[in-house]
Amino acid sequence: NDDSSCWCLTSDDECPDEMINQSFTPDVIDTYRSWIPNNIISLQSIQQSSRCSPFIFDKGTSAKKRTQNNNLSFPPCQKQFTQEEVCAFVFDDDDIFEENENTITTCQRQRQYTLQSFASYGDIPTLTTAANMTHTGSCGVCSSAQDLAARMDTIDTFWSVDIPNCRLQNDAIVCFVDLGFTTECATLFATALAVE
Repeated sequence: NDDSSCWCLTSDDECPDEMINQSFTPDVIDTYRSWIPNNIISLQSIQQSSRCSPFIFDKGTSAKKRTQNNNLSFPPCQKQFTQEEVCAFVFDDDDIFEENENTITTCQRQRQYTLQSFASYGDIPTLTTAANMTHTGSCGVCSSAQDLAARMDTIDTFWSVDIPNCRLQNDAIVCFVDLGFTTECATLFATALAVE
């Protein structure tokens, strides 16, 4: 099998018959974009200063490379991401989130939610709370509904057009924010470009 053509591998190491949907209507994207977060996950430094660098350099990294972006001169961020956890939107209301292929059937606009990491998918409360898993791995700076909407909106251009374009800009953070990402997520993307 050519692993690059699979989104995931089954226990038999064969590509699944159905692939993940890569097409989103403007209505779906606008619905996610309208949701209001109760919390914002930000990059936090080990020394508890207000800014930090999400990348740690070894001794072989040149000083020029380390200082190409102002974010790289800050202390390292706390590592919060763990692959075993899952990230979910936990909604303030009891409206059940149902997604049917390319349409959101019972989601309201302007819903308030909290980003929350759970130890596993089975730990997400489903009977007492309206919650929906968004991705594997703990919640991070790019896990918000706004960032999800921006990623859906750029699904066909992100790697081929948007990243190369932002790499050429004087302020890559502004470039990613202009694409619809939160400042926190845009900062992570811009810092990643600086250390490539």
